Amino acid sequence: MKRKILLVDDEEKILEAYRRILSSHYEITLAVSGAQALETMRMASGFEVIVVDLHMPEMDGIELLTVMKSAYPDVVRIALTGLTDQQTAVDAFAQGEVFRFLSKPCTGEALTAAIEAALGQHSGASAERQLLQQTRDELVQTLSQLLALANPKAFAQVDAMLQLMIRLAHRLEHETDWAFEPMVLLSQLGYVAIPAALVEKQLRGECLDADELALLADNGRLSHDLLVNIPGLATIAKEIQAQDRALNDAEANEAGGTIPYRARMLKICKDFLHFQRICVDVPQAVEQMRAQAADYDVEILASFLPLVSAAPGRRVPSYRVVERDLSQLSLNTVLYENIYTHRGQLVVAKGNRVTPPILRILRNCFENGLIKQRKIGCLAMSGNEVGFVSGKPVVMVE
Repeated sequence: MKRKILLVDDEEKILEAYRRILSSHYEITLAVSGAQALETMRMASGFEVIVVDLHMPEMDGIELLTVMKSAYPDVVRIALTGLTDQQTAVDAFAQGEVFRFLSKPCTGEALTAAIEAALGQHSGASAERQLLQQTRDELVQTLSQLLALANPKAFAQVDAMLQLMIRLAHRLEHETDWAFEPMVLLSQLGYVAIPAALVEKQLRGECLDADELALLADNGRLSHDLLVNIPGLATIAKEIQAQDRALNDAEANEAGGTIPYRARMLKICKDFLHFQRICVDVPQAVEQMRAQAADYDVEILASFLPLVSAAPGRRVPSYRVVERDLSQLSLNTVLYENIYTHRGQLVVAKGNRVTPPILRILRNCFENGLIKQRKIGCLAMSGNEVGFVSGKPVVMVE
């Protein structure tokens, strides 16, 4: 398959000459203006190199290259310029991060050589990005697994939050990128430094003293500090740090800047799960959120509440508990019982959905003989999806 190159010049005769030279080796697309080039990029995908004449009417080459750098950073940029345009070339390099400059008129051999070098650059950068993405994904899974081991009850809440966040994003038509799920999965990472007994006390709805409340409230900062210096996770860390900030807390917001959109989403999901634990049922939790609506983004809250408020007269989906072999659990199975080591240490709390980190933990425990339990109660559902929060079934209404 030929690799895709976009050539941009306002002189059509020059473009056609380049096409004749290059089309036997590459898939060539032509654009006679910056606007047409951007429309081409918007409508098609797979371009690896763009060659741009710096002197064009309306949108000039520098402006186009600057937009390309921001909107399509993976596409390698080559600039064509006159011998006397030294300042223009400097500006193009500074603003558009051009890979190579070619002087006009440019020979076919020089243009081909530059494109081949640019394609090599693109391939190397793509491989590096894939490696970084793979490393980052593995790191997120490892950190999630760390939380699941250190504080299983806290990890169960993370999974419940993730399910709510996915539904909320869909309802809001919020575009999710690679960082969406890791942001939620790592949002409670600070709980690795918080005693599990304190988390269980909170989940049981017991009264907490000022010091205990302060320690729990420090999760956002602790999570941020653990993540902020990891390459690629700084933005996630900033979102996580803001997860507990109320929208009407003027002092905190002035000091911390605008609350990121996903942090606003996360606060609503997190608070709902908290109110559901202490209020026992969904309607009371919903009323509690309405009573303090000023804490939340009004548009996000308006989209969220119908997700968890059962419609009048709606039939609650039925479910039953079935016994399954622990060594053969599959992803997304909902656990109806706690899983302990043979010494009584909690490994996975009931209500957890089996995720890849949990599956790895269970397999490691089996391989090392830490779990003697062979059968586990799981939830078999009919009708709409039923989630679990603190071991109690919760209907998630679309």
